[in-house]
Amino acid sequence: MQTVYRVYEGTREPHRLAVERTAEVLGRGGLALIPTETVYGVAVAVNAFSGAVPQDTSEFPSWPRDPQAAVNGAAVPALGTGYRRIFTLKQRELTQTVAWLVDGVEALDRYGVDIPEDARVLARRCWPGALTIVIKAAPCVPTFMRAADD
Repeated sequence: MQTVYRVYEGTREPHRLAVERTAEVLGRGGLALIPTETVYGVAVAVNAFSGAVPQDTSEFPSWPRDPQAAVNGAAVPALGTGYRRIFTLKQRELTQTVAWLVDGVEALDRYGVDIPEDARVLARRCWPGALTIVIKAAPCVPTFMRAADD
């Protein structure tokens, strides 16, 4: 099912209903198109596919795995989940990594390890904005979402 929300209604603040509904879809492992400063991003929520955030399984059942597909030795979400739909839409191999949009500099330590201080300085100066920082994955990052070298 597709639902389209107008993100802005006369102000530069996102429409509350659009934000709430998008958060619900992402929390269930769905896919969303979100505006960034340059393009629309195809997005899923990392915590929908990891054990890092406890979920009420009656409302958000655990995501189905694909026994036929693995990345870095770990099962990946099944076809039809938001995560797999990114690869289908972009016609990418499952082993290719995807960029993450994070909520701030603190995310470097949440999702990464051995973060150089220079990376923090750049993030503070440039975020929000068009700056990509590549870091080594922390243990909370699902194995199938990591590059082969973490």
